[in-house]
Formats: sequence, C-alpha cells, structure tokens
Amino acid sequence: MTELVKKYLAENNFSEQKESFEELFNSHPNYPSVYAITDTLDLLAIENVAVKIPKEQFHDLPGQFLTFLNKEFVLVTKSRQKIAVETHSKMKSLSSDDFLMDWGGVVIAIEPNTENKPASFSFNFQSLKYVLPILALIALALLRNEFSLWTVFFSLTSLLGFLVGVFIVQESLGIKNETVSKLCNMSSEVSCSKVIQSGKSKIFNTLNFSELPLMFFGSSFTALLFLSEPVVAIIGWLSVMSLPVIAYSIWLQKVELKKWCTLCLAVSFLLIIQATGFISAQLYQQKIAGVTVGVFLISALVFVSLWMLVRPILKRNIELENVTNKLTKFKRNFKIFQSQSKEIPQEEGFEKLQGLNFGSTHAEVQLSVIVSPSCGHCHTAFQQAYELCQKFPEKIGVTILFNINPENQENPYRIVVETILTINNIDSKQAKAALIDWHINQPELELWLQNWKVSAIDMQTNNQIFMQYEWCAKNNFNYTPVKLLNGKQFPSEYEIEELRFFLNEFAEAKQVLAY
Repeated sequence: MTELVKKYLAENNFSEQKESFEELFNSHPNYPSVYAITDTLDLLAIENVAVKIPKEQFHDLPGQFLTFLNKEFVLVTKSRQKIAVETHSKMKSLSSDDFLMDWGGVVIAIEPNTENKPASFSFNFQSLKYVLPILALIALALLRNEFSLWTVFFSLTSLLGFLVGVFIVQESLGIKNETVSKLCNMSSEVSCSKVIQSGKSKIFNTLNFSELPLMFFGSSFTALLFLSEPVVAIIGWLSVMSLPVIAYSIWLQKVELKKWCTLCLAVSFLLIIQATGFISAQLYQQKIAGVTVGVFLISALVFVSLWMLVRPILKRNIELENVTNKLTKFKRNFKIFQSQSKEIPQEEGFEKLQGLNFGSTHAEVQLSVIVSPSCGHCHTAFQQAYELCQKFPEKIGVTILFNINPENQENPYRIVVETILTINNIDSKQAKAALIDWHINQPELELWLQNWKVSAIDMQTNNQIFMQYEWCAKNNFNYTPVKLLNGKQFPSEYEIEELRFFLNEFAEAKQVLAY
C-alpha cells in the first residue's frame, strides 16, 4: 500500500513528500486504513479526496487514482484503450467492463502539483552514493598487475553476487526496498520473504543461509582485489562445491516451502555460471599456492568478522525503529492526547486578554501561547505555532500573549513586549512582523529596537501587560511558554508541532457535538 501511494505521489510531482508520507503513514494510529492515507496527505498539505461514486461516473474520474479492486489496494491508470491496474507485486491490463465488474466505487485521488513540474532531464544525485562506490570497486579490480578475461569475469560475477546478497539480507531484516519488493512478488508463486525468513536454513542456530551469499561473494571480491589470478581457482572450486547447496535450496523452495525466491535463484545462477566458467576453462589444473589460500582465508575472515559486528547493530536499529513507530502510533492517538489535557485552574478573565492573532479566529483549533521575550524555549514554541498557521491557515488559530512583570524595571526585555503591543494597537500586521523578527530572526536587542522603534508606550499597552501578568500569576503560570488549547492546558508530553496530527480529529469532534 505504501509503495503504491508513494508512486502515485511521484507521478503527480510530489516526489519530495514520498519519504515524509511513509514515515507519517506508518506511524498513524489507524494504519493501514484509507483514513490513515487521507489524514497523512492532509498533514503534508496535499489536496486529496476519498469518496465512493456510482460506476456510471467512472469515465469522469481523473486519469490516475487509488482504489480497491476485489478488496486489494491498487493504483489505476486510465487510457482510451485499456485500464492499467497495479498492485504491490504486479501490473495487469483490463477492459472497462472487466474492471467495473469487480470495482466497489471507492476512489482516493490527489490534486497534481503544478508548481514544481519535473524538468525534461533530471539527474538523481542521491543515486551517486550507490553508484560511485560500485564504480570505484570495479576500477580498483581492473587496475591490477595480473589481468585476464577470467579475473574480470569472476570479479564482475562476485560483485553482482555481493549486491544480490545485500538485497537478501535487507529482505531477511525486513528493510523495505521498492525494487526488491517488485522482484520478490512477481506472482503468487513467488515470495522471497517466506523463503528467506522460513527458519529452515539455519546453520548452528546462529548463521542463516541468507547471509552466505553476502559473505562468500564479498570475501571473493575482496580477495580478488589483492591477488587476482590465483584466487580465481579457489573461487571456482568453491562454486563447484556449492552445487549441492544449490540443489538443496531449489528443493526447499519447490517441495518444502512451495514458493520461489527470485533473489535466491539469482545467487544460484551466479554460482552455476562461475562453476561452469571454472570447469570450461580447466582452471583446476593451476597450482594453488599456500599464500593464495592465505589471502582468500584472510579476506574471508575479515569480511565475516565485520559482518558479525555489523549484523547486531543493523538488527538493533531495525528493532528500535519498530518500537519508535509503535510508540508514535500510541502518542498520535487522539484520545490519549485529550486525556493528557488539563483544566485551567481559573479561566475567568482570559477573554479580556488581547494578543496577536495568527491563522483563523473561527477555526476549530484555537491555540494560545504565552511567551516571554527573554525565553529561549519561547522562540521554538512561537516558530512551531507560526509554521502550523502558515501550513493550515483555515484549521488553526493562534494567539500570542505575554507573561512579563510590569513592575520589574531592571528587565531589559520588557521594552520588546511594550513595543509589540503598542504597534499592535496601531497596525496589527506590523506588530506581527515585529514579533516574527524577534522570535524567528532573533536579532540583538539594540538592532531590533532600531528597526521597531515607537515614540511612546500608551496606557492601553501597560494595562494589557499588567492584565496578562496578573492572569498568569492567578493560575500559577510562573514559567514560559504556557500553551493553552481550546480552553485547556496543552499536554506537556507533546510539542506544538505535533498538534498537526490532530487537526482533523478536532474538526470531526466539533461536528459530532453540533449534531
């Protein structure tokens, strides 16, 4: 499901949001529901709709959309001649009649991104981190004193085997890879995960057959970098000796598990052509010196030792990621969020406090943040609240108030509050700009005062500073920032930026109360 949505996003010019979507979607409390998809798209500010329509309106739908076909989540691409249906494992073409026969009418669609159209030619620099090391290894393998067709052959097949071994280890550890996922789910008879994670290929209860390709091909390629021609014979012999293992692997897939693993078959194929090449060239007639065996054994020992060190770290990181996702799902539960909200001890008089307003004053979510100009944490709180308003201007309203002692003449930052509130009495836009400048740009006090100088502080400003300070004192809010949400204290276990997870829930809760 995730990969199909990511592909849909990419084809509608939202490639930059793909990874963010996966992270938010996987940690959504309602994963993997349709609501989790649309809610995550809302969080990313991607216009979307999820509706059920009559089959008669099918031809009015956009050229591409997500839906369910026979209870399976699919990506549909329409054209005049056919309807292309893509699942997580395969793609097929259907006629309109065949499609409509099994279609339930649910549609998930997004508005294409017209602001960032892809260029006619683009180069993915991210791929360099994979391509350059491979090219460097190939160049290093070719720049040896001893060089022949067979060394190139065994170097390239060993490198390919190593890459396939990496994919197999990824699959065994549950690391998602879009390319591997397609290869491993080509049909109903293919399932790499079932074969690799079957548990029937354990060696001494510690080593798995799934790790052998990585170690064998990695050790082979490393040895070839140091001593090329003589090492070929050892690799050839080991490839021939692996033929019984290949036969067992094929029997296991065919008879025992009744599922094929394309990655395992690729490893078997590479070993077979290495063995075939070795036998056909009669490399077994070459003498294998002790130093040659030593080089291979040292390479194998180093490579296997490094893998044994890296493997538990990888597994630990994956386990931590899974735990983090579970905890995030728990934290994103709306009922949990609401249960952590506390009542304000004495709310009386709050409506008389006048601050700076951002976003919509009619939104279902009203957040009040009480800040102090000298508070470092207030910079972060204001920035998070301001960014929420910028991203969801119709869903949230933010009011900025102040908690500063009006009788403390020694506080050099009192003039900041006085200046902002005085400007706000004249021009609210200018006051917002001054507040943004202070909390986000964070200039020196003297420089800020030069840019936002006022002639005099009026009585209305002094009264508001006193009223806001007294209200905070009455509620024992002797700290900043104080965060209030819809008449309650904002849960201290959450950051303001996490409020975006619950904007839709607040809107739905209000609609329920209205009925």
